[in-house]
Amino acid sequence: MAITGYAKPYIQYNDDVKECYRDIIHLKIKESEKKIQELKVSQKDNLAILHLENYIDFFQLFITENKAEYNARISHKDKRLRILEDIKLADAQLDFIKAEILLQWALIQIKFDEKMAAGQDVYSAYKLLEANQKKYPGFKENNKSLSILHVLAESVPKWVRKLIGVKGSIQQGRKEIEQLVDYAIIDKSYLYRDEVAAIYTYILFYQFNDKEGALAQFNRFALNHADHPLMAFLKASIYQRAGKNDACLDVLNSMKTDAGHLSFHYLEFMKGRAYLNKQDARAKIHLLNFVQKFNGQHFIKEAYQKLAWYELSMNNDVVAYKKYMSECLNKGKSLVDEDKQAEKEAKSGKVPFSFLLKARLYYDGGYYMQCLDVLLKNDKFPLQNPTSRLEYYYRLGRVYQAQINYTKAIHCLKYALNYGAASNSYFAASAALQMGLIYESEQKWPSALHYFQKCLDIDSDEYKTSLHQKAKSGVQRVELKLK
Repeated sequence: MAITGYAKPYIQYNDDVKECYRDIIHLKIKESEKKIQELKVSQKDNLAILHLENYIDFFQLFITENKAEYNARISHKDKRLRILEDIKLADAQLDFIKAEILLQWALIQIKFDEKMAAGQDVYSAYKLLEANQKKYPGFKENNKSLSILHVLAESVPKWVRKLIGVKGSIQQGRKEIEQLVDYAIIDKSYLYRDEVAAIYTYILFYQFNDKEGALAQFNRFALNHADHPLMAFLKASIYQRAGKNDACLDVLNSMKTDAGHLSFHYLEFMKGRAYLNKQDARAKIHLLNFVQKFNGQHFIKEAYQKLAWYELSMNNDVVAYKKYMSECLNKGKSLVDEDKQAEKEAKSGKVPFSFLLKARLYYDGGYYMQCLDVLLKNDKFPLQNPTSRLEYYYRLGRVYQAQINYTKAIHCLKYALNYGAASNSYFAASAALQMGLIYESEQKWPSALHYFQKCLDIDSDEYKTSLHQKAKSGVQRVELKLK
C-alpha cells in the first residue's frame, strides 16, 4: 500500500461525485458531508474526494468567516496537498486539483487578512496551472482558474502583482473562459457549469464594464437561483450594481432556503441595502438581522452605517444616525473598502445632508427620476454650502450619466474632478473614472485614456482599491483600441 494510504489512487468525477459536488455548490453542506463519508467507503481511492472536501472548507469559511473554524481547518490544506504530492499519476486532473485547493485557500486567507500566505498560494497555483496547460493542452478545465488569474494580473495593485508573480491581461482571461462558455451552455450536465457562468459574468461586468452582456449571460445559462444561494448572490449582486434594484429584490425574495443550507447571512444584508435604496421601511429589519446573526468580520461596519443612513434618509433622525455610526467604531474590522469608508465617516463626526444621502440611495437603486427630482429641488444648495458643492455636482453628474445625458454629465463631473483632485477626494477620483467610461462608450479613446489615468493619479482614501482596479482595466481596454 502506498504511504499515502491509497492502494490504487485514481481520479474520477462519476455520478456520485457530481451529485455531492452539486450539493456543495448549492450550500447543502450537511448533506454533502454525509455523502462524502459514504464515498470514502465505496470509492476510498478516488482523489476527487479531496477536491470535494476542500470545497466544503472553502464555502464554510468564506461565507461564515468563523475564526475558530478557520483555525481548526487550516491544517487540511497542507494535509491534502501532501497526499497529492505523494501520488504518481499521469492524469491532468492531479495538478488541477492541487491548484484548486491552493486558490480556494488563498481566497480564504485573504478573508482572514493573511495576504502574504494568500499571495504565495496564488503563485504556486499559477505555476501548477501553467505547467499543466503545457503538459495537457487539451484539458479545458485549466482555463477555468487561469482566466481569473490572468484577468486580475494587470488590474490589481503593483505590490500584489509583484507578490503573486502572475502575468496576463483581461483579454487573455476572457478568451480562456470563453473556451468553456459555449461548452457549458450546451452541456447542462457539465460539472463546472455554474462556476463558468459566475466567472464569465464577473469578467464581463467588472473588468469589461459590459453590464448588459453580463446580465444576458443569465438568460443564456438559464440558471435557477430559487434553491441555489450562491447563484442568487451572483444574480442579486449584478442586478444591484447595475442599478436594477427591483430585479435584485425579486431574486432575493424568490429564493427558498431551508435548514439544510449553510447560513448565508450576507444575503440578508443585501436585501436590507436593496430596500434602503428603495427607501422602504423593510430595510431596517434585514439590516438588523444581519448584524445580530452574522459572526464574521466583513461588512459589519458598513451594515451599521446603512442603519444610520436609514434613520437619516427616511426619518431625518440625527440622534439615531449618530447612535448607529458609533457602532461602526466598535464593531467589525476595516479590511475592505466598504468598511474602511464607514469607519472614516464615523470618525469624521460629520452628519451628511439628508437630501444628498437620499439622492445617493435612489441613484444606487437605479431610481434615476427620483434621484434627479431630489437634487433639482435643492438646486440652491451648492451656493449655500460650498463645502458640499463637490458632492452635489458629482451626484448630479452621475444621474445625468445614467440617463445618457452625457453633455450635462461631463459638465458636472468635470467640476467635481477639478474641484476635488487636489484633496484626493473620492468624488474626484470617481468622476475621472466615470468620464473615462463615458468617453470609452463614445469611442473617444484618447479622452477615455486620459481620464482613466487621471483616476489613477488621485490617491483617494475611500474605495481606492476598487476605483483603481476599474481604471486599470479601462486603460487596458482602451490601449488595445489605440494599437
